[in-house]
Amino acid sequence: MMQMRLDLAGEHMLALQCRALAWPARRVLLISDLHMGKAQVFRQAGVAMPEGSDARDLERLAAAIEAHRCDRLILLGDTVHGATTLDAPWRSVWQSFVSRHAQLDIVALVGNHDRHDRHALAATATLVDQLDLQPFRLRHFPSVLNLRPQASNGSGFVIAGHLHPLVELVDSGRIHRLPCFWAQPSQLVLPAFGSTTRGQPVARVEDDRVVAVTPAGLLEVPRRAGPPRRVNR
Repeated sequence: MMQMRLDLAGEHMLALQCRALAWPARRVLLISDLHMGKAQVFRQAGVAMPEGSDARDLERLAAAIEAHRCDRLILLGDTVHGATTLDAPWRSVWQSFVSRHAQLDIVALVGNHDRHDRHALAATATLVDQLDLQPFRLRHFPSVLNLRPQASNGSGFVIAGHLHPLVELVDSGRIHRLPCFWAQPSQLVLPAFGSTTRGQPVARVEDDRVVAVTPAGLLEVPRRAGPPRRVNR
């Protein structure tokens, strides 16, 4: 299954196998934690990383935009990973993407990593700290770090990123850590869109819904009880 319906705050949303969230009624696509330029930041620090990940990620993003006929792209923070040189490859790749989608309204929430290069984003997207699109409040950070917000906090259903959630699945005795969509009573945490990102397992409880992103498609993980655990990034 390449997409899975999520009913959030009365809205029909689609979790996509590419790690994006589509809002068909508004023709909006949401992603978080693209982390462009991460490979170069690591290479500058002497850590070997392959090239081309940013181009591949943006091709995946472009395919989702076109498949769902989106008019608006909302980046939920950490679009940029860190400080890079002015000739960093990700800049030209991003500019090419923006040029190819000239009619696309791009809104970028400012994440903790984006402080390294706000100017690159400001030239191509509308920058905001958070965005209210009823019935949702879009943020980079989840509403509380222990991820147990009150369902009736009056601020709208939160859609956020930042945590790079993973779910652990066991197959033939091997543990696989897979990106996932982590839905709770009043918020959804998106998986990191960037293919070079790492993450951490979710600390789910019984009323959570977790949808794993596997190479073959999306898989809903059966619910199980367990105590919440504080998660920090």
